Amino acid sequence: MRHLIKLLFLLAAQSAGADVPASGQDLFLNGNGAEVLLLDGTLRLPAGRFACAGCHGKDARGDREGGTDFPAIDWPTLSAAGREQKQYSAASFATALRDGIAPDGRRLSDAMPRYIVTDQVMDSLVLYLRQIAVDQDRGIGPTTVFIGASPGSAGTTGLRLAAERFNLEGGAFGRVLELTTTGDIMMLDTELAAQLDPRIDQAEARLKAQWMQSQNAGAGTAGAVFTPTELLQSEASESADLHVVSLRRDILAPTQQRALPVPTLRPFLHGLILGDALIDCGRNVTRHCIESFFEKVDIDAYLAVYPRGN
Repeated sequence: MRHLIKLLFLLAAQSAGADVPASGQDLFLNGNGAEVLLLDGTLRLPAGRFACAGCHGKDARGDREGGTDFPAIDWPTLSAAGREQKQYSAASFATALRDGIAPDGRRLSDAMPRYIVTDQVMDSLVLYLRQIAVDQDRGIGPTTVFIGASPGSAGTTGLRLAAERFNLEGGAFGRVLELTTTGDIMMLDTELAAQLDPRIDQAEARLKAQWMQSQNAGAGTAGAVFTPTELLQSEASESADLHVVSLRRDILAPTQQRALPVPTLRPFLHGLILGDALIDCGRNVTRHCIESFFEKVDIDAYLAVYPRGN
């Protein structure tokens, strides 16, 4: 097994390029700005394949993989008074990363690489671990998850309808959705929405292509079908064969019987998916958990093709 591990690391070394020193965030997420010592210091590699987030999770709250539990390393956890292992300071944290020695003198597992890292990047890493807990909890309260909104906009109407529906259905694990104009506490911000939009675009285009293919195969003509964005930008007629990709009727029906205005559809879908993410994440919801749900959610399941106006 030892020889196999060494072979894998040697292959990694051959494919890894030289890393450019970066910030603590870049080290945590991507392994940039450091090197690692492996196999009792006999193997030295760029840290690109040994980013902290790879084992401890992008939220630094620990992870489990292959039967191995990786502890939380966000700063509130590391520095908590009365923790089972002695609490960390910035200095003892640097010792742990560089030498593999915990504050209580224990030797850390050999699975934990020893990092060669400058004081500047180490200090930046500590600052990032202090901030990550705040970022992961931003917008998430014990009973409320906040959504950023601009009063009076079509987008806010869609978000409000989604929040009302989510709350009427009982919310998730004691939490409801609430719209807010306070940017520093909101959860569904422009960054998260931007993560969803390309996948929604792809799903709309895919459903449009599938519908046209099925119509051509069955009747020889597909008529006209638009995605919501195309419909807004077009001067299409109101002909009977005009179709549009929209939310599925069974999803839309609890909100209202007729179709929502096109500018409202996308924000409404954002809100629906956020609500499903909160249910999927459970009680210990974090921003990282929501982002992970956004990456895996089946957008197609929310959409269908219907005659316009129906």
